[in-house]
Amino acid sequence: MYQGRIFAAAQATFAVVILLLPAVRLAHTQTNEPFKVLYSFGAPNDGIGPSSGVIFDKQGNAYGETLGGGNPSCAYGCGLVYELSPRKGGDWVETILYTFKGSPDGYEPNGGLAIDAAGNLNNAE
Repeated sequence: MYQGRIFAAAQATFAVVILLLPAVRLAHTQTNEPFKVLYSFGAPNDGIGPSSGVIFDKQGNAYGETLGGGNPSCAYGCGLVYELSPRKGGDWVETILYTFKGSPDGYEPNGGLAIDAAGNLNNAE
């Protein structure tokens, strides 16, 4: 499990997910720098604007939400839920778990995520 703080930061049009590291070098990061960009969102269908913090499961995968991207039926996409999984060498790969569709499904998720005891992903609100 990571001991750093995770947050999303705006960069150009899209955004990045950043891990702020303590002084100790952590597994999967392959860096001694004070921060590591885990993933850079690169296209509207990929996700735009991570909206809440990132949470980790027991295997070290990170989960979060974006306000935009995904389904183009909303002006900037309706938002999505994503998973970031570490690979050897320090890279992370994204998997889109759910793409919001707008009404009545919802859009622009920003309540955060929670993982229950069984490992199921839920809205934190």
